[in-house]
Amino acid sequence: MMSRSRHYHVLLLVVLASVGVLVSLCAGQSFSSSVAGIAFEFFGLSDKPRGPQSIVMGPDDGLWFTEERGPGNRIGRLDQGGRIQEYRIPTRNCGASDIAAGPDNALWFTERRANKIGRISTDGHITEFPLRNPDAFPVNIIKGPDDKLWFTEPNVMRIGRMATNGTYREYTFSGSIGPIAGATDGRVWFILGTNTGQYLYWLLPSGRYARYKIPSSYHGGSGLAIGPDAAVWFTGVNDDRIFRMTPSGSFREFALSEPNSYPGRIVSGHHNALWFTERNGVARISTSGVTTQFLSSRLGLCSVCGLAWGSPGDLWIALYESDSIARVRISQKMGGP
Repeated sequence: MMSRSRHYHVLLLVVLASVGVLVSLCAGQSFSSSVAGIAFEFFGLSDKPRGPQSIVMGPDDGLWFTEERGPGNRIGRLDQGGRIQEYRIPTRNCGASDIAAGPDNALWFTERRANKIGRISTDGHITEFPLRNPDAFPVNIIKGPDDKLWFTEPNVMRIGRMATNGTYREYTFSGSIGPIAGATDGRVWFILGTNTGQYLYWLLPSGRYARYKIPSSYHGGSGLAIGPDAAVWFTGVNDDRIFRMTPSGSFREFALSEPNSYPGRIVSGHHNALWFTERNGVARISTSGVTTQFLSSRLGLCSVCGLAWGSPGDLWIALYESDSIARVRISQKMGGP
């Protein structure tokens, strides 16, 4: 294990809070406005490329993230003051992908190239659990409503459910498994693509499941979340749309006003709204479908990947291409806590 500590405050950017406003940004410049409702603050990683892929707030109030490429192969931690620590994963070139806060005060992550599930304690100790199938390619991971770790194995068309001691069982499906999310009623939701279309599934630990046919206007995405309205929300990355399915199984879709937005990760938020990543920034959608986009040309080249809430309610995003982490400060007026 290796720990490295640094401070990186790159720049602070304040973005106008209005639909479709794009603020041009250059390195070393800052922009402010008396009516601004959102601000971006960037923290850069060293020894590029790093490729931060996913981010989550840990039980210690730190922001934990995976580093997937180049000399990365590490788990990083960023505290609220901007101090970064990095911990090397024992397996080289493991392809650290998604990360989630576990039920045991530790962080759990997927190693897609190594076919392992990893665990890191808040003091930086890493344990790895190999999967039985050498071609599993685990990608997404969540803490389920049953306090187990649920993860996707798209190459072998399975969902895994792991206890904190590393034992696990699998559920086999026929199709391409996409994003996954847990609901408070005990169900785990995920998207499955088949040769007859795309389906939204729920799954129980017993193996019982149900599926719902997604409208043909959906062509795949990387974001799935349970909203404050108990509906299932998901992004259409190539469709410039946000989709919603009610508990009764009816679908709605909401077109985004900005073309080529490429909506990605999505999380439930405050005040009956959800937040999601875009190619050029982040956006908020109310449960009634009203969307507000917060755009920054600095984010347009960054390949926005991970998205998570932090403390005291800021959004944090992992920027793959720019090897940085961004904090999104949201005013109460614009839906902050």
